[in-house]
Amino acid sequence: MKLKIIHVPGLISLKYGGFEKYMLYMAKESAKRNYAFSVLWEKLPSDEKFIADLESVGGENIEFLSAQNRFEYVLKLTKFLKQHKYNVLHAHFNPTAILALLAARFARVPVVLSSLRSGIRPEDIPKLGFRHKLAVKARQILSHRILAVSQGVLKDFRSLGLNKHKSQVLYVGVPVKGRACSKSEMRKELGLREIDKVILCVAFHDDVKGLDILIKSLSKLTKEMPDSKLLEVGAGINPEKTRHLKDMAVEYNVSDNIIWLGHRGDVLRIMCAADVYCQPSRSEGMPLAVLEAMSQSLPIVASNIGGIPEVVEHDRNGLLVEPEDVDGLKNAIYEILSNPQKAEIMGRLGFGKISKFNIDDKCKQQIDMYEKMFRD
Repeated sequence: MKLKIIHVPGLISLKYGGFEKYMLYMAKESAKRNYAFSVLWEKLPSDEKFIADLESVGGENIEFLSAQNRFEYVLKLTKFLKQHKYNVLHAHFNPTAILALLAARFARVPVVLSSLRSGIRPEDIPKLGFRHKLAVKARQILSHRILAVSQGVLKDFRSLGLNKHKSQVLYVGVPVKGRACSKSEMRKELGLREIDKVILCVAFHDDVKGLDILIKSLSKLTKEMPDSKLLEVGAGINPEKTRHLKDMAVEYNVSDNIIWLGHRGDVLRIMCAADVYCQPSRSEGMPLAVLEAMSQSLPIVASNIGGIPEVVEHDRNGLLVEPEDVDGLKNAIYEILSNPQKAEIMGRLGFGKISKFNIDDKCKQQIDMYEKMFRD
C-alpha cells in the first residue's frame, strides 16, 4: 500500500508559522513511509525557505487556481484529483475546504478528511445564521472524518449539530527541543536591556486575536512597570488593521513600549528574549504559539477560551483570564513579571507538559489514521 496524500489549506501562507511547520512534519513522516505528500495552495507560500524545506523532505508545493470562481475550482480540482490518483485528501479552512471536499467526493478519493482549527466565541453561537450552519452540515456530509484541534473546538461545533460519530479531537503539536538560544543573546539582538520586563505575543493583526485588549492592558501596566516591553510578532493581511493597532499604541502612550517585529521565521529564538507569553484572544482553537512558548519554558497568560485551558492550567503553568478583561489581563501579566521565582516554576511545569504535544507523535497518529481509514 502506498498512499498519495494531498492537503488543501484554504489559506494564504505569508509566514513560516505553525501551520507551515505542521505541513513540513507531515511531509517528513510521509517520506519515512514512502508516501507521496503534496500541499495544494491557491498561491504559493511567500516564505522561500519553507518551500525549500518542504521539497527537501520530499513534499510538493502545488500552486492551483483561486477558489474565487467556485464552480470552476470544483470542476478543475475534481479533474486534477482523478488525474493524479490521490487516495487521501485533507482540507482545512473554509470556504475553500468545502469546495475541496466536494471535488474529492466527485473524484471518488477513498479517504476524505477535514480539520476544524478555529473556535467560535460563545456569544456568537446563538447569532450564527443559516449559511454558517450549512457549512457545518456540508463538512459533515462530505468528510469521512472531521478532526478538531481541541475539545473546546469540538464542543463549539457539536453545539451547531456536528455529528459526534464522525468527529473527534486530534491535538496539534510543536517541535520539542528545549531552549532555542540564550535570553541575553536574543535580547542583545533585539536591542532589549536585561532589566526590561518582556512580554511576547505572536498573532495576526485581526480583531479575534485581541491585540487591542493587550495594548490597553500594557498602558495600565507601564504605570507600575515602566520597563515593560511588548514584542509583537505578526502582521495583517489587511494593512489597515496594522495601522489601527499602531495608532492605538500612540493613543494609549505605549508606542515606545512595543516592538513590532512583523512576520518572522525565527519565533522560537524570539521567545528566548521574553519573560512571559501572552495570548489575549477572543476566540481560539489550539494556538500553536502557546505550545511553542511552553516548549521554551515560558509562563503563559491567556484567555480562558477554546483549547487554551486544555494546555494552560491556571496557577500552574500560567494564568487564565476572561476575554475582554483589560484589568484582569494586566493583573495577570503583572503577577508573573513581579515574581520571577513563580514565573520560573510555571515555565518548568509548562515544558514538562509539552511532551504530550510533540509534533512527531501527532503526525504519526494522523498518518496512522489515514492508513486505517484507507484499509477499512
